[in-house]
Amino acid sequence: RARAHWVRAGLEAAALLAATSRCCMAPGEGLVGRVWASGRAEAIGDLRGVGADRFLRLGAATDAGFAGVIGVPILVGPEVVAVLCFFSRRPMGEGDSPVGIVCAALTPLGPVVRQKHAEAALRESEQRLRMIAQNVPVVLFEQDPRGRAVYFSPAWTQLPGRPVGEALGDGWVGFLHPDDRERMSAANAACPAPPARCRLRAADGTHHVIRMHRRHGFNEGVGQGAVLVVITPHQPLHD
Repeated sequence: RARAHWVRAGLEAAALLAATSRCCMAPGEGLVGRVWASGRAEAIGDLRGVGADRFLRLGAATDAGFAGVIGVPILVGPEVVAVLCFFSRRPMGEGDSPVGIVCAALTPLGPVVRQKHAEAALRESEQRLRMIAQNVPVVLFEQDPRGRAVYFSPAWTQLPGRPVGEALGDGWVGFLHPDDRERMSAANAACPAPPARCRLRAADGTHHVIRMHRRHGFNEGVGQGAVLVVITPHQPLHD
């Protein structure tokens, strides 16, 4: 499926772009599918002389005034990571097809496209994770390399009855029972840190036992990890 397009200023190609956004081509299907399956560039010099099986968006392309098209694979080693299509207003004969020049010019794009795909996949994964964190009935929080909390899921507010902002940094330690603060601060600095029990002050002033499961080495050492806090039910401890 098409992920991006470029159109020269002043060129009317709205119908072709709309057809492209709707089109999903399997390997071997149409020009893009053939190039993807073979890993080789292919040119259709004159769209007026081919059927829709050779180019799936034939009607939209000819209606927009295009006469020829080139499909070029973007490679990382032997792997095709993208296919680019270039349209021409005039037919292209065998002698004047710029396939070789275009392929040579686009050779360095392979690693760039792969990186863009990886970044997009990472963003989608982060969005899914954030959506889960926003809705699960447990508290998730993330720490930076210094062990300071940089994110709390919304479920935090149901524990002490205080805004998330007050727990960021080292603020969450202040919500623990005084007898647990030093021990938990030391445990928080340990790597790896075992699951730990402590007492958290609830909105009514009582303390409830919680379990903290910490995973260090998150993002290959960039951060200290995500900490999952699970409330142990029905265990209020009075001071």
